[in-house]
Amino acid sequence: METEFGLVPARPPAGRQEQVIADPLVTAEETPAQIAEKIRQLTDETDGTLAEAWRLAEQAAHRLAERPEIYALRTARQMKWAARRLYGLLQGLDAAAEDLANPPALLRNAVVGTTRTRCPSPQTRRTR
Repeated sequence: METEFGLVPARPPAGRQEQVIADPLVTAEETPAQIAEKIRQLTDETDGTLAEAWRLAEQAAHRLAERPEIYALRTARQMKWAARRLYGLLQGLDAAAEDLANPPALLRNAVVGTTRTRCPSPQTRRTR
């Protein structure tokens, strides 16, 4: 699936741990607006990859629903459900891209600090 859609794997497959991914989808130097543009390309209703998957799932569901076989009808329901989930994903990604491209004025220059808390080291733990 990653190859078909041109995605970069989150981590290299076993045996290729030392390989560095040379072409990530999003680089550290990109601005939020540039990331938003990449998301919009994925979700573009005319030629976006995710939008195409959604359309294909919808079309397959409609074609299968016309078939008399019981397995085709069951699969049509599954395809309709998958199409609904893809459409929801498209809407969520579009909203995220819009937020990245047009942040509210109060948040434009805000910097988020880390929210991770460290566990106390064994030496600093209190004992009773």
